[in-house]
Amino acid sequence: MKNKWLFIFLILLALILPFCYLLNNKELIFVYDDSYITLTCARNFFKFKGLTFDGKYYHEGTTSPFHIFLIAFFNLFFNNLPLTNILIGIFSFYLLVFLVYNYFSIIGNKKIGLLAGLLTATTGWLIFDALSGLETILFIDFILLTLYFLEKKNFLFGIFLGLSIYTRPEGIFLGIALFFYLIFQKKSLKDFLPFLITFLILLPFFIVNYKNTKSLLPPSGIAKTIFFDEMKLPLKTKLEFFTNGLKLFYYNLIYPFSFLFFILIPFASPFYKKYYFFIFIFIFYLSYLILFPGSLSHYWCRYQHIFYPFVVGIMAFSIKNLFKKTKLFYFLIFLLITNQALSLIDGYQKYHSSVLSTKEVLIALSEYFRTKTKKEAVIATHDVGALKYFSEREILDLAGLTNPEIRDFYKNKRRDEREIKDYVIKNADYLVMFDFFKIFLNFSPRDDTNFIFLGKTKPVYGLNQSYEIYGILK
Repeated sequence: MKNKWLFIFLILLALILPFCYLLNNKELIFVYDDSYITLTCARNFFKFKGLTFDGKYYHEGTTSPFHIFLIAFFNLFFNNLPLTNILIGIFSFYLLVFLVYNYFSIIGNKKIGLLAGLLTATTGWLIFDALSGLETILFIDFILLTLYFLEKKNFLFGIFLGLSIYTRPEGIFLGIALFFYLIFQKKSLKDFLPFLITFLILLPFFIVNYKNTKSLLPPSGIAKTIFFDEMKLPLKTKLEFFTNGLKLFYYNLIYPFSFLFFILIPFASPFYKKYYFFIFIFIFYLSYLILFPGSLSHYWCRYQHIFYPFVVGIMAFSIKNLFKKTKLFYFLIFLLITNQALSLIDGYQKYHSSVLSTKEVLIALSEYFRTKTKKEAVIATHDVGALKYFSEREILDLAGLTNPEIRDFYKNKRRDEREIKDYVIKNADYLVMFDFFKIFLNFSPRDDTNFIFLGKTKPVYGLNQSYEIYGILK
C-alpha cells in the first residue's frame, strides 16, 4: 500500500514539474541556439523534402534526424513549431520517468524502481533538458528502451538501438558496448540477431547520408571537432580540457550535494553486474578525449547528462542496500530530499535565466537584422540557429556545422593557418561573432578596416560573452 501511494506521488510530480518550469515562459523560448537549428530543419523538412537547414545542403547540421522528423510530423497537427517541440520534450520526460521506474524495477526491484523514478522526476537538469528544445531526453529514452528489452531478452532492443542512433550518433557507442557485453556473457549467435535489425534500420539512412555528405553519420559532430581543432592538441592539453569537463559536471553541476553520489558509490554493488554501462561510459569518454574533449563542458555539460540514469541507479540501489543498516540512514534521507529540492530550484533558476538570455540576446539580435536590413542581406556567424529562424536572412555558417564549403576551409589546417576572412568579406554583408572566436577564425574584425563595428549584445548567460556586430565594406 505504501508503494502504491509513492507511485501515485511519483506520477503527480512528473506530470506537474515541467509545467511549473514553463509558467514564466509563455512565449515558449528555448535555451540553446542549437535548438533553433533543430526547429529550422523541422520547418524545412516538408518544404524542401528532406533534412536541410537552408534548402541548399542536405543532412548538414542535423545531429538528430529522428527528433527533427518527430517535430516536423507532429507540427502538421499543431502548426506551431515551438509548442510541438515543447510537447515532445514533456512527453519524453514523462516517458523517461516511466522507463527509469520499469528498468530499475526489473534489474533490482519495485522499491529501487520507485526511488530511481523519484530521483529522476526531481532532477532539475533533466527537466531543463526536456524543455531545452534539444534531443537529450529523447536519446536517454531510447537508451533505456534498448536496455529494458535487452534485459527482457527481446529482439526489440535492436529496433530501439537503431532509433537511439537516429537520435544521437553516440548511440553507436551503446551498440558497441552491448555487443561486447554479450560476447563477455558468452551468448549464442541468435542473441546477436537484434544487431542485424539495427543495421537494417540504419542502412537506408547511411546510404542517403553518404550520398549527401560522404559520411555515414551526420557530419555535424565532426564539423565541431574540425572547427575547434582539438584533435591535434597536445595530450596534456586534451587531458586538462577533459578533466575540467568531468569536474564541472560531476562535482559542480550534477547535484547541489554532489558528494552524496560519491558517498553512495560503494553501496550499489548489485547494480554493477550490469557492466554494459561501464563499457558504454568508457567508449563515450575515450572518444570525446580523442576527438573533442572541450565539448564536455559545453551547454552546461549536456552531452554528459545522458548518464543520469547511471547516477540515479547507483543512488537508488545504495539507499535500498543501506535501509536501516546505519544510524545515519535517516540523516542521509534528509540530505537526499534537500538535495532534490535544491536541484529543482537550481534547474528552475538556470532555465529561466537561459530563456531570458535567449530573448534579450539572440531574439533581440535577430529582430534587429529582420527589421533593419534588406531581405537579401547575408549574415556571417558561428551561431546560426536563432539568427536563421527569427531574422529570415541568409546565414553564412562560420563553424561549418551546416555548410560543407566552410568546413573545407578548416580541414587539415591548424587554427593559425586558416584563411577565411576574404571569403567572409566577399560573401557576407554582416558579421556576428564573439570576440574570443578570433582564435578559431584566425582574424579579428576589430583590426581590419573592411569591418565596421555596429554594436554588441548583452552578455550571454553562463558564458559572459557578448556578440559583436560588424558591417562589411565591399
